[in-house]
Amino acid sequence: MKVRVSFRILMGSIIAAGIFFIGLVIGIHCYKKDNSLYLKSTQRDRGMSNDREGQHFNVQKKPYSKKHLQISATEDLEFLDSQIKKIFPDGYSSLNDEVKTIEVLRFTVSYLKLKNNAGTATKILREQYAICGGMELVFKTLVRRLGIPVRYVGAFYLPYMGSHAASEVFYDNRWHFFDPTFGIFLYSKALYDGDGKIVSFREIASDPQSYYFFKVVEKPWVGHYDNRIRNYGIKPVEADYLEYYYHKPLTNMYLKNLSRNFPIAFGADRSISMPVDVDLRKKTSYHFGKKDQSYSDLALYSPRYSGSAYISSDAQPPCYHTWFVKTLEDKHLVIEYSFLSGQGEILIEPLRGVLVVSSKQKKNSLKVVLRTNDDFIAFKIYCEKGTWLIDNISIKYEQDAESHHFAK
Repeated sequence: MKVRVSFRILMGSIIAAGIFFIGLVIGIHCYKKDNSLYLKSTQRDRGMSNDREGQHFNVQKKPYSKKHLQISATEDLEFLDSQIKKIFPDGYSSLNDEVKTIEVLRFTVSYLKLKNNAGTATKILREQYAICGGMELVFKTLVRRLGIPVRYVGAFYLPYMGSHAASEVFYDNRWHFFDPTFGIFLYSKALYDGDGKIVSFREIASDPQSYYFFKVVEKPWVGHYDNRIRNYGIKPVEADYLEYYYHKPLTNMYLKNLSRNFPIAFGADRSISMPVDVDLRKKTSYHFGKKDQSYSDLALYSPRYSGSAYISSDAQPPCYHTWFVKTLEDKHLVIEYSFLSGQGEILIEPLRGVLVVSSKQKKNSLKVVLRTNDDFIAFKIYCEKGTWLIDNISIKYEQDAESHHFAK
Protein backbone atom coordinates (compact mmCIF):
# COMPACT_ATOMS: atom_id res chain seq x y z
CA MET A 1 0.00 0.00 0.00
CA LYS A 2 2.82 2.33 0.95
CA VAL A 3 4.67 1.38 -2.26
CA ARG A 4 1.56 2.02 -4.34
CA VAL A 5 1.04 5.49 -2.77
CA SER A 6 4.69 6.40 -3.21
CA PHE A 7 4.52 5.30 -6.83
CA ARG A 8 1.47 7.52 -7.44
CA ILE A 9 3.20 10.47 -5.78
CA LEU A 10 6.28 9.87 -7.90
CA MET A 11 4.27 9.70 -11.14
CA GLY A 12 2.33 12.85 -10.18
CA SER A 13 5.57 14.72 -9.58
CA ILE A 14 6.98 13.63 -12.93
CA ILE A 15 3.83 14.74 -14.79
CA ALA A 16 3.76 18.09 -12.97
CA ALA A 17 7.41 18.66 -13.78
CA GLY A 18 6.74 17.85 -17.44
CA ILE A 19 3.82 20.24 -17.61
CA PHE A 20 5.93 22.95 -15.97
CA PHE A 21 8.79 22.37 -18.43
CA ILE A 22 6.46 22.52 -21.47
CA GLY A 23 4.86 25.67 -20.09
CA LEU A 24 8.27 27.19 -19.51
CA VAL A 25 9.36 26.48 -23.12
CA ILE A 26 6.12 27.94 -24.50
CA GLY A 27 6.43 30.95 -22.21
CA ILE A 28 9.99 31.65 -23.30
CA HIS A 29 8.99 31.32 -26.95
CA CYS A 30 6.04 33.68 -26.48
CA TYR A 31 8.17 36.11 -24.55
CA LYS A 32 10.75 36.16 -27.31
CA LYS A 33 8.10 36.60 -29.94
CA ASP A 34 6.16 39.24 -28.01
CA ASN A 35 9.33 41.00 -26.92
CA SER A 36 10.52 41.08 -30.52
CA LEU A 37 7.24 42.64 -31.56
CA TYR A 38 7.48 45.07 -28.68
CA LEU A 39 11.01 46.06 -29.64
CA LYS A 40 10.03 46.52 -33.27
CA SER A 41 7.02 48.58 -32.26
CA THR A 42 9.11 50.63 -29.83
CA GLN A 43 11.79 51.24 -32.42
CA ARG A 44 9.19 52.36 -34.94
CA ASP A 45 7.30 54.55 -32.46
CA ARG A 46 10.48 56.19 -31.21
CA GLY A 47 11.67 57.06 -34.69
CA MET A 48 14.54 54.54 -34.57
CA SER A 49 13.79 52.73 -37.79
CA ASN A 50 13.98 53.93 -41.38
CA ASP A 51 11.80 50.96 -42.42
CA ARG A 52 14.80 49.07 -43.73
CA GLU A 53 15.75 45.87 -41.97
CA GLY A 54 18.78 46.27 -39.73
CA GLN A 55 19.18 50.05 -40.09
CA HIS A 56 18.25 52.24 -37.16
CA PHE A 57 18.67 55.97 -36.80
CA ASN A 58 17.85 58.84 -34.48
CA VAL A 59 17.85 56.86 -31.24
CA GLN A 60 15.84 58.78 -28.65
CA LYS A 61 13.45 58.04 -25.80
CA LYS A 62 10.49 59.78 -27.38
CA PRO A 63 9.74 60.64 -31.00
CA TYR A 64 8.69 64.14 -30.03
CA SER A 65 8.27 66.28 -26.93
CA LYS A 66 6.23 69.25 -25.74
CA LYS A 67 8.67 71.63 -27.41
CA HIS A 68 7.47 70.36 -30.81
CA LEU A 69 4.05 71.76 -29.97
CA GLN A 70 5.19 75.04 -28.41
CA ILE A 71 4.26 78.39 -29.94
CA SER A 72 6.23 81.46 -28.94
CA ALA A 73 4.62 83.74 -26.39
CA THR A 74 5.31 86.63 -28.79
CA GLU A 75 2.79 85.28 -31.32
CA ASP A 76 -0.73 86.68 -31.62
CA LEU A 77 -2.84 83.55 -31.21
CA GLU A 78 -6.10 85.26 -32.17
CA PHE A 79 -4.52 86.42 -35.43
CA LEU A 80 -3.11 82.95 -36.10
CA ASP A 81 -6.54 81.45 -35.59
CA SER A 82 -7.92 83.89 -38.17
CA GLN A 83 -5.38 82.57 -40.67
CA ILE A 84 -6.38 78.99 -39.89
CA LYS A 85 -9.98 80.00 -40.56
CA LYS A 86 -8.88 81.10 -44.05
CA ILE A 87 -7.39 77.66 -44.65
CA PHE A 88 -10.31 75.69 -43.20
CA PRO A 89 -13.48 77.77 -43.66
CA ASP A 90 -15.60 74.69 -42.97
CA GLY A 91 -13.52 73.50 -40.02
CA TYR A 92 -11.01 70.67 -39.80
CA SER A 93 -12.24 68.32 -37.06
CA SER A 94 -13.05 65.57 -39.61
CA LEU A 95 -9.65 65.78 -41.37
CA ASN A 96 -6.66 63.61 -40.56
CA ASP A 97 -3.28 65.11 -39.69
CA GLU A 98 -1.79 64.57 -43.14
CA VAL A 99 -4.63 66.40 -44.87
CA LYS A 100 -4.44 69.28 -42.40
CA THR A 101 -0.68 69.55 -42.85
CA ILE A 102 -0.94 69.60 -46.65
CA GLU A 103 -3.54 72.37 -46.55
CA VAL A 104 -1.31 74.52 -44.33
CA LEU A 105 1.55 73.81 -46.74
CA ARG A 106 -0.61 74.98 -49.65
CA PHE A 107 -1.58 78.18 -47.81
CA THR A 108 1.99 79.06 -46.75
CA VAL A 109 3.61 78.66 -50.17
CA SER A 110 0.80 80.64 -51.85
CA TYR A 111 0.09 83.41 -49.37
CA LEU A 112 3.69 84.54 -48.84
CA LYS A 113 5.79 86.17 -51.52
CA LEU A 114 9.47 85.26 -51.79
CA LYS A 115 11.38 88.10 -50.17
CA ASN A 116 13.71 88.23 -47.18
CA ASN A 117 12.03 88.91 -43.87
CA ALA A 118 12.49 88.16 -40.17
CA GLY A 119 10.49 88.16 -36.98
CA THR A 120 7.54 86.20 -35.64
CA ALA A 121 5.13 84.14 -37.71
CA THR A 122 2.49 86.76 -36.92
CA LYS A 123 4.65 89.56 -38.32
CA ILE A 124 5.55 87.60 -41.43
CA LEU A 125 1.93 86.69 -42.14
CA ARG A 126 0.84 90.30 -41.78
CA GLU A 127 3.57 91.49 -44.13
CA GLN A 128 3.06 88.51 -46.47
CA TYR A 129 6.63 87.81 -47.51
CA ALA A 130 9.55 85.64 -46.40
CA ILE A 131 12.26 83.28 -47.60
CA CYS A 132 12.82 79.72 -46.44
CA GLY A 133 13.43 80.43 -42.74
CA GLY A 134 10.35 82.63 -42.44
CA MET A 135 8.17 80.26 -44.45
CA GLU A 136 9.28 77.36 -42.26
CA LEU A 137 8.40 79.37 -39.16
CA VAL A 138 4.92 80.25 -40.46
CA PHE A 139 4.20 76.67 -41.55
CA LYS A 140 5.49 75.21 -38.29
CA THR A 141 3.54 77.66 -36.14
CA LEU A 142 0.23 77.12 -37.93
CA VAL A 143 0.55 73.33 -37.88
CA ARG A 144 1.41 73.41 -34.18
CA ARG A 145 -1.65 75.58 -33.63
CA LEU A 146 -3.65 72.64 -34.98
CA GLY A 147 -2.14 70.46 -32.23
CA ILE A 148 0.30 68.56 -34.47
CA PRO A 149 4.01 68.28 -33.50
CA VAL A 150 6.48 69.93 -35.91
CA ARG A 151 10.24 70.37 -35.88
CA TYR A 152 12.63 72.50 -37.89
CA VAL A 153 15.02 70.82 -40.31
CA GLY A 154 18.06 72.75 -41.47
CA ALA A 155 20.46 71.64 -44.22
CA PHE A 156 23.82 73.32 -44.87
CA TYR A 157 26.58 73.48 -47.49
CA LEU A 158 24.12 72.91 -50.30
CA PRO A 159 25.59 73.34 -53.81
CA TYR A 160 22.78 75.59 -55.09
CA MET A 161 21.24 77.15 -51.98
CA GLY A 162 24.01 77.39 -49.40
CA SER A 163 21.53 76.47 -46.67
CA HIS A 164 17.83 75.73 -46.47
CA ALA A 165 15.10 75.48 -43.83
CA ALA A 166 12.10 73.16 -43.96
CA SER A 167 9.97 71.14 -41.53
CA GLU A 168 9.12 67.65 -40.38
CA VAL A 169 5.65 66.90 -39.04
CA PHE A 170 4.93 64.02 -36.67
CA TYR A 171 1.84 61.85 -37.15
CA ASP A 172 1.13 58.15 -37.62
CA ASN A 173 4.10 57.41 -35.33
CA ARG A 174 6.73 58.88 -37.66
CA TRP A 175 8.22 62.10 -39.01
CA HIS A 176 7.23 63.39 -42.47
CA PHE A 177 9.17 66.01 -44.45
CA PHE A 178 7.46 69.07 -45.96
CA ASP A 179 9.12 71.99 -47.72
CA PRO A 180 6.95 75.12 -47.31
CA THR A 181 9.21 77.25 -49.52
CA PHE A 182 8.41 75.22 -52.62
CA GLY A 183 5.15 73.58 -51.54
CA ILE A 184 6.49 70.07 -52.03
CA PHE A 185 6.95 66.73 -50.28
CA LEU A 186 8.43 63.39 -51.33
CA TYR A 187 6.33 60.24 -51.47
CA SER A 188 7.09 56.54 -51.51
CA LYS A 189 4.93 55.88 -54.61
CA ALA A 190 4.65 57.42 -58.06
CA LEU A 191 0.96 58.12 -57.45
CA TYR A 192 -0.27 59.94 -54.35
CA ASP A 193 -3.04 57.57 -53.37
CA GLY A 194 -2.93 57.44 -49.58
CA ASP A 195 -1.46 53.94 -49.53
CA GLY A 196 2.14 55.13 -49.55
CA LYS A 197 3.89 57.46 -47.15
CA ILE A 198 5.31 60.97 -47.12
CA VAL A 199 8.89 60.22 -46.16
CA SER A 200 11.19 61.84 -43.61
CA PHE A 201 14.18 64.00 -44.43
CA ARG A 202 16.54 61.33 -43.15
CA GLU A 203 15.05 58.81 -45.56
CA ILE A 204 15.36 61.26 -48.45
CA ALA A 205 18.96 62.20 -47.62
CA SER A 206 19.90 58.53 -47.23
CA ASP A 207 18.49 57.54 -50.61
CA PRO A 208 17.55 60.63 -52.70
CA GLN A 209 16.68 58.78 -55.90
CA SER A 210 14.06 56.44 -54.43
CA TYR A 211 11.15 58.83 -53.85
CA TYR A 212 8.73 60.94 -55.89
CA PHE A 213 8.21 64.71 -55.77
CA PHE A 214 4.69 66.08 -55.33
CA LYS A 215 3.51 69.70 -55.23
CA VAL A 216 0.40 71.33 -53.82
CA VAL A 217 0.25 74.53 -55.93
CA GLU A 218 0.56 75.38 -59.58
CA LYS A 219 2.83 78.33 -58.80
CA PRO A 220 4.35 79.38 -55.47
CA TRP A 221 4.73 82.85 -53.86
CA VAL A 222 1.73 84.48 -55.56
CA GLY A 223 0.82 86.53 -52.48
CA HIS A 224 -2.80 85.42 -52.11
CA TYR A 225 -4.95 82.40 -51.28
CA ASP A 226 -8.35 81.63 -52.81
CA ASN A 227 -10.64 78.75 -53.76
CA ARG A 228 -8.76 78.08 -56.98
CA ILE A 229 -5.57 77.49 -55.01
CA ARG A 230 -7.41 75.56 -52.30
CA ASN A 231 -8.85 73.16 -54.87
CA TYR A 232 -5.62 72.59 -56.80
CA GLY A 233 -5.09 69.10 -55.38
CA ILE A 234 -1.81 67.18 -55.20
CA LYS A 235 0.14 66.61 -58.40
CA PRO A 236 3.53 65.23 -59.42
CA VAL A 237 6.21 67.88 -59.81
CA GLU A 238 6.89 68.52 -63.50
CA ALA A 239 10.39 68.20 -64.89
CA ASP A 240 10.59 71.97 -65.47
CA TYR A 241 8.99 73.12 -62.21
CA LEU A 242 10.52 76.51 -61.18
CA GLU A 243 13.06 76.36 -63.98
CA TYR A 244 12.04 79.92 -64.88
CA TYR A 245 13.25 81.09 -61.47
CA TYR A 246 16.35 78.99 -60.81
CA HIS A 247 17.38 78.42 -64.45
CA LYS A 248 17.40 74.71 -63.71
CA PRO A 249 14.64 72.26 -62.77
CA LEU A 250 13.86 72.21 -59.06
CA THR A 251 14.00 68.41 -58.81
CA ASN A 252 17.52 68.25 -60.27
CA MET A 253 18.69 71.01 -57.96
CA TYR A 254 17.02 69.40 -54.97
CA LEU A 255 18.56 65.98 -55.58
CA LYS A 256 22.00 67.52 -56.00
CA ASN A 257 21.56 69.42 -52.74
CA LEU A 258 20.39 66.31 -50.92
CA SER A 259 23.35 64.27 -52.07
CA ARG A 260 25.82 66.84 -50.71
CA ASN A 261 24.21 68.38 -47.62
CA PHE A 262 26.03 68.43 -44.30
CA PRO A 263 25.42 69.08 -41.49
CA ILE A 264 21.69 68.51 -40.94
CA ALA A 265 19.87 69.99 -37.95
CA PHE A 266 16.91 67.90 -36.79
CA GLY A 267 15.27 70.42 -34.50
CA ALA A 268 16.02 74.07 -33.83
CA ASP A 269 17.75 73.31 -30.52
CA ARG A 270 20.07 70.50 -31.71
CA SER A 271 23.66 71.72 -31.74
CA ILE A 272 25.49 71.00 -35.01
CA SER A 273 29.13 70.95 -36.05
CA MET A 274 30.16 73.37 -38.80
CA PRO A 275 33.40 72.02 -40.29
CA VAL A 276 36.35 74.20 -41.29
CA ASP A 277 38.71 72.30 -43.61
CA VAL A 278 42.14 73.70 -44.56
CA ASP A 279 45.35 72.29 -45.99
CA LEU A 280 48.32 74.42 -44.90
CA ARG A 281 50.64 72.20 -46.92
CA LYS A 282 49.17 73.77 -50.07
CA LYS A 283 48.67 77.33 -48.79
CA THR A 284 50.27 78.96 -45.77
CA SER A 285 47.13 80.95 -44.89
CA TYR A 286 43.37 80.87 -45.40
CA HIS A 287 40.73 83.60 -45.04
CA PHE A 288 36.98 83.01 -44.87
CA GLY A 289 34.74 86.02 -45.27
CA LYS A 290 35.77 89.59 -45.97
CA LYS A 291 36.42 92.16 -43.26
CA ASP A 292 33.44 94.22 -44.35
CA GLN A 293 31.27 94.40 -41.23
CA SER A 294 28.89 91.82 -42.66
CA TYR A 295 28.31 88.11 -42.16
CA SER A 296 26.48 87.67 -45.48
CA ASP A 297 29.42 86.09 -47.34
CA LEU A 298 29.95 83.47 -44.62
CA ALA A 299 26.21 82.76 -44.66
CA LEU A 300 26.56 81.55 -48.27
CA TYR A 301 28.45 78.48 -47.01
CA SER A 302 30.98 78.70 -49.80
CA PRO A 303 33.62 77.40 -50.19
CA ARG A 304 32.52 74.07 -48.80
CA TYR A 305 33.36 73.57 -45.13
CA SER A 306 34.37 77.12 -44.26
CA GLY A 307 32.58 77.36 -40.93
CA SER A 308 29.49 79.51 -40.59
CA ALA A 309 28.37 83.07 -39.96
CA TYR A 310 27.97 82.46 -36.24
CA ILE A 311 28.85 80.26 -33.28
CA SER A 312 26.19 79.93 -30.65
CA SER A 313 24.69 77.98 -27.80
CA ASP A 314 21.20 79.44 -28.15
CA ALA A 315 20.63 80.37 -31.82
CA GLN A 316 18.45 78.22 -34.03
CA PRO A 317 20.19 75.92 -34.56
CA PRO A 318 23.09 76.19 -32.10
CA CYS A 319 26.44 75.49 -33.73
CA TYR A 320 30.18 75.33 -33.17
CA HIS A 321 33.20 75.19 -35.49
CA THR A 322 35.19 71.98 -35.84
CA TRP A 323 38.54 72.62 -37.52
CA PHE A 324 40.32 69.93 -39.52
CA VAL A 325 43.80 71.06 -40.54
CA LYS A 326 46.42 69.32 -42.63
CA THR A 327 49.71 70.87 -41.64
CA LEU A 328 53.38 70.36 -40.85
CA GLU A 329 54.41 68.93 -37.50
CA ASP A 330 55.92 71.04 -34.74
CA LYS A 331 54.55 74.34 -36.02
CA HIS A 332 52.71 77.21 -34.41
CA LEU A 333 49.41 78.27 -35.98
CA VAL A 334 47.43 81.46 -35.44
CA ILE A 335 43.63 81.39 -35.75
CA GLU A 336 41.80 84.71 -35.68
CA TYR A 337 38.10 85.55 -35.56
CA SER A 338 36.65 89.01 -36.16
CA PHE A 339 33.15 89.45 -34.78
CA LEU A 340 30.30 91.82 -35.49
CA SER A 341 28.66 91.29 -32.12
CA GLY A 342 28.32 88.75 -29.38
CA GLN A 343 28.51 87.85 -25.74
CA GLY A 344 29.93 85.06 -23.64
CA GLU A 345 33.28 83.34 -23.38
CA ILE A 346 34.64 81.57 -26.46
CA LEU A 347 36.34 78.25 -25.74
CA ILE A 348 38.83 76.05 -27.59
CA GLU A 349 38.90 72.28 -27.22
CA PRO A 350 41.82 70.32 -28.77
CA LEU A 351 40.60 67.13 -30.45
CA ARG A 352 43.67 65.72 -32.21
CA GLY A 353 47.40 66.43 -32.45
CA VAL A 354 47.37 69.99 -31.11
CA LEU A 355 48.07 72.01 -27.95
CA VAL A 356 46.66 75.42 -27.08
CA VAL A 357 49.60 77.80 -26.51
CA SER A 358 47.53 80.93 -25.88
CA SER A 359 44.06 82.35 -26.36
CA LYS A 360 43.14 86.02 -26.18
CA GLN A 361 39.57 87.24 -26.49
CA LYS A 362 38.74 90.93 -26.87
CA LYS A 363 35.43 92.72 -27.40
CA ASN A 364 35.09 91.77 -31.08
CA SER A 365 38.02 89.46 -31.73
CA LEU A 366 39.62 86.18 -30.80
CA LYS A 367 43.25 85.15 -31.35
CA VAL A 368 44.38 81.60 -30.67
CA VAL A 369 47.92 80.22 -31.00
CA LEU A 370 48.28 76.46 -31.35
CA ARG A 371 51.26 74.12 -31.54
CA THR A 372 50.98 71.05 -33.78
CA ASN A 373 52.52 67.68 -32.96
CA ASP A 374 51.01 65.84 -35.92
CA ASP A 375 50.46 66.46 -39.62
CA PHE A 376 46.68 66.32 -39.15
CA ILE A 377 45.07 68.22 -36.30
CA ALA A 378 41.53 68.93 -35.13
CA PHE A 379 40.04 71.31 -32.61
CA LYS A 380 36.68 72.80 -31.68
CA ILE A 381 35.75 76.46 -31.14
CA TYR A 382 32.49 77.09 -29.33
CA CYS A 383 30.68 79.09 -26.68
CA GLU A 384 28.61 77.71 -23.81
CA LYS A 385 26.42 80.80 -23.56
CA GLY A 386 25.39 83.42 -26.08
CA THR A 387 25.81 83.97 -29.81
CA TRP A 388 28.66 85.51 -31.82
CA LEU A 389 28.13 86.85 -35.35
CA ILE A 390 31.29 86.45 -37.43
CA ASP A 391 32.73 88.91 -39.92
CA ASN A 392 35.96 87.10 -40.85
CA ILE A 393 38.00 83.98 -39.99
CA SER A 394 41.67 83.30 -40.78
CA ILE A 395 44.40 80.76 -40.09
CA LYS A 396 48.13 80.96 -40.84
CA TYR A 397 51.54 79.79 -39.71
CA GLU A 398 53.03 81.93 -36.98
CA GLN A 399 56.51 83.11 -37.94
CA ASP A 400 57.70 84.23 -34.51
CA ALA A 401 57.04 80.98 -32.69
CA GLU A 402 59.83 81.45 -30.13
CA SER A 403 58.07 84.46 -28.57
CA HIS A 404 55.17 82.37 -27.26
CA HIS A 405 54.95 80.74 -23.88
CA PHE A 406 52.65 77.89 -23.06
CA ALA A 407 49.42 78.89 -21.37
CA LYS A 408 48.99 77.68 -17.84
